[in-house]
Amino acid sequence: MDFFIGVCHPRKRLDLMNQAGVQWLRCDVPFPFEGKVGDVSQHFKDFHNQVSIWNKAGFKVMGVTPYPRWWKL
Repeated sequence: MDFFIGVCHPRKRLDLMNQAGVQWLRCDVPFPFEGKVGDVSQHFKDFHNQVSIWNKAGFKVMGVTPYPRWWKL
């Protein structure tokens, strides 16, 4: 049986996570849109930038999709 080591809701200490053998980061993905025309939200842009930093540090990211309460019909 294979296992992987991961952290939920990671903080800034990427060096310590690397030392501990963490391979995966799990985090909530913010709702990607805002406004009526579907512009990409700043929260999502910030998240995208953070994922790039994590990837460059050698981590894989498992994103949890936005909760249904964020979807407005």
